[in-house]
Amino acid sequence: MSKITDAEANATSLDGLVNDNALVPTLRNGPKPSYQYLVDGWNTEFNTLIDNLDTQGDAAIVAINEDVATVDTLKNSATSLINSDVTTVDNAVTVALSSINASKVTVDNAAADVDATIAELDSKYKLTAIGVDGAWQSGIDFTAYNQYLVFSGTAYQPKPETSLPYTTGATPDLDDVQPVAPNTADNIFVANGGTVQDQ
Repeated sequence: MSKITDAEANATSLDGLVNDNALVPTLRNGPKPSYQYLVDGWNTEFNTLIDNLDTQGDAAIVAINEDVATVDTLKNSATSLINSDVTTVDNAVTVALSSINASKVTVDNAAADVDATIAELDSKYKLTAIGVDGAWQSGIDFTAYNQYLVFSGTAYQPKPETSLPYTTGATPDLDDVQPVAPNTADNIFVANGGTVQDQ
């Protein structure tokens, strides 16, 4: 018998001749596994491999999902902490700005009070020239005791007992006006007719 014939005989599966071990009697080299037996074995192996891969894939997917959940939890926690810090900083900025604004208002009010005090002091104590460049002329009205006019090089202001308004004559009348004395507490007359010493 030729080698081709032997090969054909070896590859031939005769179901009727298959024994309990799924072996087919052949003309040469003894019984051989049938083709269907081999296919069944391969299918079993492939199915087992596929099942193992499916199991491993499912386990990997579960692990990945757990990792994703862990990352999401960490991300949410970090985001919450960041938002909390941002809120804390915003609140601190708001409080600081409020305090700064309140301090600015206090400073502005204090500055306004100082300006008002200076203006009041000026109106009461600062000697103020009236008329044209403070020169004595007839017909000029003194309306405050800290006003003065200059006659022949001497400055005159109303006496504390002089009723205001007082209208000047051609020359100073020493019954109603007096020379402006050096500034001391008892000779600076203020707007109300008293002296600094009286205040």
